[in-house]
Amino acid sequence: MIIRKHEEEFILIHQHEHAKLSGDICSNMNKELFLNANIPDVVTAVYEHDRSWIRLDPQYQVNPDTHSPYSFQDYPLEEKIIAYTQGLDETEEINKYAGLLCSLHYVSFFDNWSPPESKSFIEKEKQRQVKILAELGHVDRKVIEAHLNILQFCDRLSLYVCLNDPGVPKNKEHEWYREGISHSESINPSGNMPIRTSWMSDYEVQVAGFPFTDEFETWIRYSRVSKEHVDSGVIHAEKIKWEDQRVIFRR
Repeated sequence: MIIRKHEEEFILIHQHEHAKLSGDICSNMNKELFLNANIPDVVTAVYEHDRSWIRLDPQYQVNPDTHSPYSFQDYPLEEKIIAYTQGLDETEEINKYAGLLCSLHYVSFFDNWSPPESKSFIEKEKQRQVKILAELGHVDRKVIEAHLNILQFCDRLSLYVCLNDPGVPKNKEHEWYREGISHSESINPSGNMPIRTSWMSDYEVQVAGFPFTDEFETWIRYSRVSKEHVDSGVIHAEKIKWEDQRVIFRR
């Protein structure tokens, strides 16, 4: 779950909605960025990269410490890792190369200071990666790195849309994005600098360092929940109001 907190309500976005937006972003990227390899597989990976959350998001669990719905950032790690593994298993069944990219993406969430519970997950995912590479045969490591970078860029740009209110001024954006999209330099056709984004209106996002074939339009679905309907347990589905957000990516 992705959450924006307002004074009287929460804006909730399911991870699979975020993944759909990420996939739409990927589908519109300049094809040369894919190094002329495995383009449909990469697009599949981006659309499927949050498959792990399909079981978790509809539960609408509330963090008793913050009295806020759990987000992807604070969801209990043990449950999250179980879901990660299930989602990656399913993605691998759909498309092996997509499974490889998503596994690499998930392992990148952790570092040497991660909790002990993550160590087994990381080891098993590294085994998955070796297995898939053996099954696929020769795949250029530079191509894999380029495709992983595309997946992560699409994920971050989609998160920009989800984490920031439409029309928000640049100086009030989520802190992750005030200096541009991290690690996007290799995707920026304008030079070796991060791609920068800003809301131009309530539905238009300007992308400076435009990596797409043309401007394009898409949608994302979100829900509103009043804080009075959030307690220490769960949010009931009947309390949720669904809406669609139009998004146009501009040069």
